[in-house]
Amino acid sequence: MSSLTELDLSYSSLRGFFPFTLRRWNPCKLQNLDLTSNYLTGDITELIEALSCSNQSLEHLHLSVNQLTGKLPHSLGQFNSLYELDLSNNLMNSHSSVSGPIPASIGNLTNLETLNLEGNMMNGTIPESIGQLTNLYSLNLLENYWE
Repeated sequence: MSSLTELDLSYSSLRGFFPFTLRRWNPCKLQNLDLTSNYLTGDITELIEALSCSNQSLEHLHLSVNQLTGKLPHSLGQFNSLYELDLSNNLMNSHSSVSGPIPASIGNLTNLETLNLEGNMMNGTIPESIGQLTNLYSLNLLENYWE
């Protein structure tokens, strides 16, 4: 699994805590990860940290329509090869979801073309560093609690 570059398990009815599994696989060459529309739970920070060895190779990260919780970590800004980041619709229930502010480190993702954070419980102000994303052509921040 350590030489894997693409993993698409979208719409697979996966359940449970996934960061532990990812860490065991050591996905350091991963370029595309699509886990869309499963029943994955756990803290988004732990999932991002489980992918940290792929921070120079990961280009597409799709984690939408799951049940992830917690705040986006500052370390997200180290994934400087990302073109697409979709964390939309991770509402576990009316009190638990991906939440908190967008980290200022998002401005380091200079290759980012698509950012979708729709349908979570994110809040705070949108960081000025989003203005550094000169390749961004699709930004979806709907259905959150921005100030």
